[in-house]
Amino acid sequence: MVGRTNPYDIESVSGYPNALQIYRIPASSAWQVRLFVGRKYLRKSTRCESKRDAIEFAKRFYDEVKIAQRLDFDIHRDSFAACANHLMKRQEALVGRGERDDRFLSEDRYKLSKDILPYFGVMAVADVTSQTLDDYIDNISRERKLAPATLNRHLVVKI
Repeated sequence: MVGRTNPYDIESVSGYPNALQIYRIPASSAWQVRLFVGRKYLRKSTRCESKRDAIEFAKRFYDEVKIAQRLDFDIHRDSFAACANHLMKRQEALVGRGERDDRFLSEDRYKLSKDILPYFGVMAVADVTSQTLDDYIDNISRERKLAPATLNRHLVVKI
């Protein structure tokens, strides 16, 4: 008997290393993707029931992971992470001059590292749309029960 999360229909993605695979689990109608990196699997739901769509999602997932590993944010200035790094440097300067309380800096740094950068990090700033922001809020709302004020703080940039 197959357990609820035991994968089946495991397939490597053609043209990519065998470490990138799509698969299904009995608990979901959507395909899943996994990538073996650093002695562990990174897993994510593709939210796709179509195998072809799942393969395209897996390719994008692979590219995002590999870019995140190699990304030099000083060179790739249009990435969300590069802009976030610039924001944090700006906030550090404001704190250093006494114009802002360092509590804001530590709270923003925590939000960035815990939620925002894992979601938006390798994305180009130009690709962030209102739909992307809605998807982000939906994503963190599914993971945790956050108050509306907290969700709003995830969307507000303080310079």
